[in-house]
Formats: sequence, C-alpha cells, structure tokens
Amino acid sequence: MRIISEKVSDECLERPLQWEVELAAPVTRDVIEQMRRFGDVEYHRGFLKPLYRLEVTGRFWIKGVQGSSKMRLILCRNDFEGAMAEFREMVGRLESERDARAAVEPQEVGA
Repeated sequence: MRIISEKVSDECLERPLQWEVELAAPVTRDVIEQMRRFGDVEYHRGFLKPLYRLEVTGRFWIKGVQGSSKMRLILCRNDFEGAMAEFREMVGRLESERDARAAVEPQEVGA
C-alpha cells in the first residue's frame, strides 16, 4: 500500500508522536489480517464499522476503522524517527486487494 499523507496530530505538544495518516486505498479486513505479521492485532467487529488496533511492541500503535483509508499512528517515545521509518516500511509491505488484482491481471500489449 502507499501512504498519501502524514500529518502531525494537533494534540502533540513536544515531539511529533501522534500522526494522522492517509493511505491510497481503504483498509480492508484482508489488510488487517496481514498486519498480524508485524505485531498484535485487536479486531472489534461488533461495531457498525469494525475497529482495529495494531501494536508493534516498543515501536508504535496504529488505530483505525475498517473501510477507511485514514488511521492514527502513535509512536513510542524511544527512537520515534526509527519507529516512523519502520511504520512506512510496514505499510509498503501491505497489499490491498486492488494491488493484488493489478499484480495478476494481464496487461494489454499494443499491436
């Protein structure tokens, strides 16, 4: 997946530890399941719009709503720049259904 915007949360006073992140595609149930490779995922399907939370111990947390392309990123105080780099790498390794379809659909070849 691809990040299209990162914005420091208005709630941050000292260091930029909380971020509002927007992805190029909505977070689906499949993407949430892929997050399990990186840390502990809580998935709350009992809500009208299911909520998820990923914790990568000692690095960062992600909170969001299934179906939305926006999420909140909370970085740990230790090495927050390194944690942000790890978050960006993780997002790059997540594959949306749209990405997966594009990878297997045949490309038209010009005549």
